[in-house]
Amino acid sequence: MTIALALLVGALLAGWVAPALLSVLLRARVHPQVSLTTWLTLVTGIVLASSIALIIALLPGHGPAPQVIMVLHSCLTAIRHGGVPGAEHLAGVLWLALVVFGAARLAVRLLRYRRHQGQLYVRHRGALDWLAKHDDGPIPTLWLPHEQPMAYSIGGPEALIIATDGLVERLPYDSVQAVLEHERAHVRGHHHLLVAVARALAATLPWLPLARCSPEFVGAVAELAADSSAARMHGTRAVRTALLSMTTPHDTPPAALAMAHTCVDLRLAHLDEAGTASGRDVKQFHVALSGLCAVTLPFALGTALFVTAALAVCPFIPGMS
Repeated sequence: MTIALALLVGALLAGWVAPALLSVLLRARVHPQVSLTTWLTLVTGIVLASSIALIIALLPGHGPAPQVIMVLHSCLTAIRHGGVPGAEHLAGVLWLALVVFGAARLAVRLLRYRRHQGQLYVRHRGALDWLAKHDDGPIPTLWLPHEQPMAYSIGGPEALIIATDGLVERLPYDSVQAVLEHERAHVRGHHHLLVAVARALAATLPWLPLARCSPEFVGAVAELAADSSAARMHGTRAVRTALLSMTTPHDTPPAALAMAHTCVDLRLAHLDEAGTASGRDVKQFHVALSGLCAVTLPFALGTALFVTAALAVCPFIPGMS
């Protein structure tokens, strides 16, 4: 039980200190792919550490599903006879209930997102097909007759880019192409889904700092990643011009990602710093290393807590002093 408690506290502690770590990644101009990998593997590590803690607490013998039923039965039997279930079993059952509830809530929100994406696509195509010009391709683009330069994308199996004629009329050619590449990068990188997962995580675990900061962090890094892709193909000047010239569409659907909608100042700062990681190809070694460090952080904190507790208790155990 001590190991399970140490892992659980380590997971919670990782979720508590994560916002400071993620903030450092943004300020240090770390490549967006590294930042996204760090966030995703950090969330994965916390889930793994919590799950292992649950297994240790609820299934001391590492048994399969029948042992879960046996544990639940023993708890119910103890309650019926006026007894109190063992602390280990009771903690395991409560943690299992919390995990099941959280997983179910997260799944429901992601299913709603998927349904909403489909409805959004149908609504846009139905409303704009007769009004917009079509630019077919791997990711279809609908051009609206509007004087303001705007663009946003809708993710999902039937992705779509919405842009206005004002984009072509008011921006240089290379900036127009940078905007379109920016939106295509969102679709290719599944950024809409990542933002949806971050929002669902925040709604499911609002008491965990990592969950609360996830929507803002993932949204910012997704924009930096799309800017990086556009800058590699069309230059940082083209992306900067687009960011300073674009209009933020006030009626953009919540599930869409717009070019000039999020953290523009931060993105300009990344573009202004010549030779930063945002403008270079990232080495896969750095991505793998960041992922490995993030996924093991909850386990490292749990191990440190376990060792510290053991060293603190040992002097009070006969024969250990």
